Amino acid sequence: MKNSPTRRSPFPLQQGDLDFLCSIYAAINAMAWRGEVSTLDEAAAPFKKAIDFIQAEKGWNLAASVCLGIDEDHYAELLTKLNWRPRREPARNPSIDELETALSATRAGVSPCAIISLIHPEDVGRPYHQREAIHYTVATAVTSDSILLQDSAGTLAITREGDKWLYGLKGNKRKPVRFGCLYS
Repeated sequence: MKNSPTRRSPFPLQQGDLDFLCSIYAAINAMAWRGEVSTLDEAAAPFKKAIDFIQAEKGWNLAASVCLGIDEDHYAELLTKLNWRPRREPARNPSIDELETALSATRAGVSPCAIISLIHPEDVGRPYHQREAIHYTVATAVTSDSILLQDSAGTLAITREGDKWLYGLKGNKRKPVRFGCLYS
């Protein structure tokens, strides 16, 4: 039986099931958190600008960017194009203290947030072009046992278990992650 109540089907697919555009969604979600966009129509403008930048201006392989994602070094360029205006260069392999500091730096009338790339724990220390960003997400607060998110996959938090941080996409099993880059 192809579809039965006992067999779980991956369908219907949702946006993000086949594409790896979490980097673009993280940028737009951060813009929304900071009050820079508030409607789908307003969000569509930076989305189109990002796609145009990937394809036309940078000459990156659009299909590869959609199917494989955007690496951490190129992501900083994309954020600049979208007028993210990070206050500093991305922090590489940031600590939780660096994330807390970034989130405590407030600007008048703007809710603080930071974009973080998540990587496999075994990728720490590898050259950036040799490691894979698993996911880009928006951190909005840090508590004693979690990092609260505005996440394109609908995950509400990265949770701490001992000295490990755990993240899971769309109800999948939570797995250990490390912070790759911090864009604040």
